[in-house]
Parts: sequence; C-alpha cells; structure tokens
Amino acid sequence: MAAIFAAWATVAAGAPMDAPAMGPTTPTLTADEAFPGARRVSGTVFWDANENRRRDPGEAGVAGARLNAGLRTATAGADGAYVLESPDPFFTIAVSFPSGSWPTGPWFRRPAKSIEEHLDFGLRKETPALPFVFVHFTDPHTGLPQAVDNIQAECAALPVRPRFYLCSGDLRSQTVSVTELDKLRSDFGMMHDAFARMKAPVFVVPGNHDVVDLKSNVRFPPEIAEHPLFGQRAWEKWVGPANWSFQCGGVLFIGQPWAEYTATGWDSFSPAIKKWAADEVAAAPSGTRVVLLCHAGGVTEADWILSGHSHAQGPSYGRANRLAGGQSGRHYTREEWNKDNERRAEAPFVEPVPVRNDPQHLRRFGEDGCPSGYRLVAVYPDRMDTFYK
Repeated sequence: MAAIFAAWATVAAGAPMDAPAMGPTTPTLTADEAFPGARRVSGTVFWDANENRRRDPGEAGVAGARLNAGLRTATAGADGAYVLESPDPFFTIAVSFPSGSWPTGPWFRRPAKSIEEHLDFGLRKETPALPFVFVHFTDPHTGLPQAVDNIQAECAALPVRPRFYLCSGDLRSQTVSVTELDKLRSDFGMMHDAFARMKAPVFVVPGNHDVVDLKSNVRFPPEIAEHPLFGQRAWEKWVGPANWSFQCGGVLFIGQPWAEYTATGWDSFSPAIKKWAADEVAAAPSGTRVVLLCHAGGVTEADWILSGHSHAQGPSYGRANRLAGGQSGRHYTREEWNKDNERRAEAPFVEPVPVRNDPQHLRRFGEDGCPSGYRLVAVYPDRMDTFYK
C-alpha cells in the first residue's frame, strides 16, 4: 500500500478546472421541487443474481436488510420485503447494505408519491477484498466541481482505484433561504451535476452551509418550516440522503445529518439523531469497526471520525476538523462543541485545539489557491492507514 501512496503523491499536482456555467432559472417551483414528501413506501431488497436491476423469478430476498428514510428505519422480513411509514414527510429512502454485498443499482431512491410501492433495491454478493481504498474530502464550498475533477483525475493514476468517496459537507457558502429559489437551484444544481460526474459511488452528508434557513434557536413560521425545500429537503431532492449507513469490508460507515429541526429550532445533537446513530451501530455484527462521517460534532462512539467544518490548517486545528484514528474512540460532546465555539468566537483560528498523534489536516478548496485537501484511506483487516494530500 505504501507504493500506492507514493504513486498518488507523484500525480497529485493537477490545476483546478473552471466550474461549469449554470443556466437561467425560473421562480416557479417544478413538480419535483414542490413535492411535499412521502409518508409510506414499500418494496423489496433482493439478491440481483444477474445484475439487471430488477427482481426476476427465483431471486431471493435479503432477510434483515435495513433501510433509512431520514431518521426513520425499517427492517426487511425473511422474504426481503419492507414497509416504512412516518408521520413526518421524507424525500429519500436508502438501503443500508451489509458487508459482503454491493448495490447493482441506486443505493437510494426518491419517492414521487405520498404512498409508493415497489421501491426495490438489488444487491450482488461479493467477497470483500482487503485492503481497499476510499477517499475522504470536505468543505469544497463553491469549488466542488473543480475538487471533484481534480481528485478523480489524480486518483485515476493509482494502481488501485478508490472503492468509493466520502464527503463531509459544506458544498456551498453563506446562508440561503427558501425565498431564494434561483440561488437554491444554482447551488444545489451545481452539487448534483458535480457528483453525477463521479465514476465511483459517493456518500455525502450536509454541512451547516448546505441546510436551508439554518439559524440557531429560531422557530420559523409555517410558510417557511413547511416549505418543500426547507432545511435538508433541498439537499435530499438534489443531492441525496442527509443520513445513511452501509458496510464494506467488515467496517460500518455512518453518515450523520447536520441537524434536526425540533420544537426549539435546529439541534445537531437531538435525541433522535443520537438514537438513530446508536441503533445503526447496535444493528451491526459484534466487533464491527465504525467510521463516522459528520460535518462536525459526532454523536456516537466510533473508531474513526471523518469531519470538516473548521477550515484550519497546520499541525494543530479545531477538534471538529479531525480524523480520529482510533486513539479517541469516543464521541464529540456538546460541551466540547460549545467550548470550541466560544474559543473561536474570542480568537477565530488563532488558538486551535491540538489533536494527539495526528498531524494531518484538511483545508477548504481554494482557501490558499491550492487544490482541495483530501485523504486516501486504506482499510486493512487489523487497521486503517491514511495519507493526506
């Protein structure tokens, strides 16, 4: 694997590419944008033996497969059939595929009706090959198109291709409201188009800049809070699920949403988020290693935490922008979050919090005129190694 890292370091010197121009928009919501969300979906998770993305006679169901729709979950029965219902609207449903399998088609679906049937997911059986490599990048902000193209071009020269990509959010900049439809279409359309160019699966979680009408301790009037693009709904309509999980090579990967909109406003540490993440860990086989992907503020125990948010550079940086390679093993508490925020408010980025035994860091795309920082991570049976660009 050292040879892979050496080869990658040699080719990682491409110049940023120009972002694609966005076309004109109209202030009227399309049918997809106006969709108020689903309340009940059903389907089957099945072994797609011929990989044609549809269930044929004789193809068995995947018993016990888990599915996520927001913070709601369902478990497939012995025949692979599932039903997921929610009193709150949801906009995506994703299969949490187990280790030893991989989707033959999309790993998430977008319902088009309030009650929808036959939202099926096909999986193929495979023997996980270790080691495997994945890529983690974060905080590209408006530089996402360039970051995607640069990272893929550099990784294409490796003798081993990344199995998948993880991105820990902040794909746009500044705040945005449901009243700014042209801005929403431009920014989220940019995200959709950039990820569509990626040749390996990409699993992404939103950052604070990716949440529409994000304000602390604020309850919005119904015309805002119930808007079909409010909060993480725009993300789910253009990008994908705000939270998800899957297993690969005996490792559980969990994607944590930025926050939940509650009776007191936005809450990144809500009981529902904590319970959902803890349930995903509990459902995995005993001894499964856990990688948590979050923009900042992990809510559950994990062997590794992949995050972003702080943009700090150098050997010391904010806790939120760390890769905890097993030396921590605990989650980032609300008290630590508040303390770090107070420190940054007093002297932003002047006194960053050191992270023990991990001199690596990430940086925002274009922050210093350099391409986006990202990590290659190699997963072995007994450890995970990382090399940062």
